[in-house]
Amino acid sequence: MGYDIFLIRYLLFDILLYLNILKDKTLNEDEKYTCALEIEVRFYFFLNCIYNFKEKFTKYFNYNQKNKTIEKSILNDCGQQNVLKLFDVFYKKIKDYCIARSYIVHDIYNIKYNDKKNEIYISCTSFDLSDDNLNGRIKNRYVISLDANKLVQLVENMQTIRKKVIELVYDIKNNINLEKLKFKFKDDKGYTIKG
Repeated sequence: MGYDIFLIRYLLFDILLYLNILKDKTLNEDEKYTCALEIEVRFYFFLNCIYNFKEKFTKYFNYNQKNKTIEKSILNDCGQQNVLKLFDVFYKKIKDYCIARSYIVHDIYNIKYNDKKNEIYISCTSFDLSDDNLNGRIKNRYVISLDANKLVQLVENMQTIRKKVIELVYDIKNNINLEKLKFKFKDDKGYTIKG
């Protein structure tokens, strides 16, 4: 999760930099267009990093998103409840970004930055060589504000979640089933380390 946070922060910095450059009234149309393209490209990767962060969270804790449960875990009941609460809070903050990301992965997508409204539009279209779809039709469209404060807050929330995950796992006494944990450690001959 740490590497994703690094990438998200890096991409956020670039997005904010280009948003700031766009405020320059002396830019010509080509320069504005280039800045918009840079924002769109970085936002594409920004969405993927957010999704990867979420996926690592779910895999790390063996979280079943469909049933909203933790399965086959060394976490005790208290630890599992703590993770479920953490994920519930976390997912509410990134849900829009995960939905937008699904558009760019599962269909023919388009990302367009609207500098007048400071929004980015993610849409997916159906396009094939059939008579009905030859021109492509927008199936879905998602709008995300590129308000600098909201984006910074999102990244700060993700860093907080990462810290809470580390704290949760570090609190072995209250969150880990020690009976299950002892079988995780083996010596160099493959025998379980008793302790």
